[in-house]
Amino acid sequence: MSDRAADASGATGGVEADEEPTADADASTDGPTADRDWPTIDWDAFWRAPLTPADRDAMCRRGHDAARLLGDLFVECGVPDTVASVGCGAAVVLLDLAEEFPDTAFRGYDPAPAALERARANRDGRAASDGPLAPDRDIADVTFAAASLPDPAVDRTFDVVYCLNTLDYVPDIERALRDLFDLVADGGLLVFNYPSPARQAWYETHLANPGDYWLGEHDERWLRRRLRLVDTGENVLTREQVAGLLGREPRPVGAFLEGVTPNPDPVAPVLAVEE
Repeated sequence: MSDRAADASGATGGVEADEEPTADADASTDGPTADRDWPTIDWDAFWRAPLTPADRDAMCRRGHDAARLLGDLFVECGVPDTVASVGCGAAVVLLDLAEEFPDTAFRGYDPAPAALERARANRDGRAASDGPLAPDRDIADVTFAAASLPDPAVDRTFDVVYCLNTLDYVPDIERALRDLFDLVADGGLLVFNYPSPARQAWYETHLANPGDYWLGEHDERWLRRRLRLVDTGENVLTREQVAGLLGREPRPVGAFLEGVTPNPDPVAPVLAVEE
């Protein structure tokens, strides 16, 4: 982390010896995950298909909102040297943050090869445009690699690890949460949301009236498969269970922001836990 971050959290930064390569040297390892047995929908097929306007608009809107929240957190707690996004998808959040914090090294992880392809294309597209990630700037610190939850098999730590709108689709959520926390450097932060009983109830309402839910070009059967782990309660956790798993009490991100009254989304609150 920066000096300000170290002062705020007692951290001295990530593990220097574990620094990642500065290019997507591991891009060739993306392929095998395409053959995996997906526990919900086939996310590789999802990312390989053309995005509908509804998909794109919803993704960008949520991504920009999340990036603003994380950006406020970085400014308040100290700009981190290293950040990992686990379940990065098309990397809307990550690339927004990279533009705002060009001195931070960002690493995006996703199990779907098509998601990583789209993320790299989005990165390269932003690099070709005018702005903070223009070609005359060093963008080597925005890289992507294949990893899944649980057991991401990432052998380094980061000042900030965030995992947003991803754990709903992970069966072994207890192990996944512990694995995420293991990626956080001493004094760092894990930022995440998770499938709670409130989220399960929200899904039940929308599954009863699927036409009211954002479906895009997808049908009701696809929606039910996508949400099945939360709908059946297979990976639903209470706040107390999360605290027990991590050995820390998670707090709404707003609690870390000066002058902001925490008012988390009751369905999918974004929480943070300090290592």
